[in-house]
Amino acid sequence: MTEALFVIDMQTDLLDAEGRFPVAQDQVVDVLAKTNQAIAGARERGIPVVYITNEFRPWDPGNLFRGGCCVRGRPGTELDPRVDVLPGAPAFEKWRGSAFCNEELGEWLAAEGVDSVALAGVYADACIRATTAGALKRGLRVTVLSDAVGAAGQRGRDAGLRKMRAAGADVASVAEWMDPMRSGQEGQMP
Repeated sequence: MTEALFVIDMQTDLLDAEGRFPVAQDQVVDVLAKTNQAIAGARERGIPVVYITNEFRPWDPGNLFRGGCCVRGRPGTELDPRVDVLPGAPAFEKWRGSAFCNEELGEWLAAEGVDSVALAGVYADACIRATTAGALKRGLRVTVLSDAVGAAGQRGRDAGLRKMRAAGADVASVAEWMDPMRSGQEGQMP
């Protein structure tokens, strides 16, 4: 099994309290810490880390509902400076909920022989869930890192995790995902 870690939408507009569409601020410190822990664990295990960011098109009507968040070319679309970025790591932009709207991501996964992905980032009940659905549709095994995802609140986070598990994704903490003894067993939602 060849695995990749997706770091999804860890952008200033979504994490900073002054961002245009921030997640619950009581989740940010832990989500950043656990995401960085997953990045370090992936690096140590030789698992590629893939950075995926929202780059909504300026004419997208959804920008009205998102408060102009993560619009291509505007401040706020950059990765939050607190996210560990590995030099030379692949990066893909997306303009819809699922990272798979960008065909280049699917091409990269196929070229690398990736058949399993772990997901960290925001929003658990939106882009993480949409990317999970896209990955499962493509036959990839998915592990959602439960303590490395955030949402507008705990209810949305928990609902997103439940729905992804029901759809067929594994849900595991970062520690469970990094445990070499785990060998594919489904983790438990904290």
